Amino acid sequence: GLSGNDTPVALSIGKDHAGQVLAKGSVVESDPSFSPDGSKVAFTRTAVMTGDGFGDHIFVVPLAAPLTEVDISYAHLGPEMLWGDHDPEWIDDDRLVFWHSRVEYDGGKLVTMRDTGEERTTIDLPDGFSYRRPAPFTDGDGKLRMVFSAEKIDAPCTP
Repeated sequence: GLSGNDTPVALSIGKDHAGQVLAKGSVVESDPSFSPDGSKVAFTRTAVMTGDGFGDHIFVVPLAAPLTEVDISYAHLGPEMLWGDHDPEWIDDDRLVFWHSRVEYDGGKLVTMRDTGEERTTIDLPDGFSYRRPAPFTDGDGKLRMVFSAEKIDAPCTP
């Protein structure tokens, strides 16, 4: 069962198993996204921003071993608290797309990265807009495309 400090992020329910993805302590989790093959879940974890806490980081959890989560943002952000990674979506079974932005700012940059934390690449987008909710898809020619919402803002975000 869950204690008062545990929060289920996702459940993996199969024919012969059920497993919980848990988080402990004083954190908020959001934006869960399952890999296309259903074997992993990526989500945003926001920790208390004091002491050794951090802002938004993306974690990946294999559902077969839910207590072996990996903070794929840490190698790039470390304990950084002004910038964060959030809103992960899967491109395929091994790559994610997400936003990298200032914690108190609603703008940001679009980033792709492997679920291991390797091959981090920034995709340039026009300044002056707040971008949210990337939704990758493959078009009829097999090319990766992306749709997301954008809102015009007064001050551009510069990472």
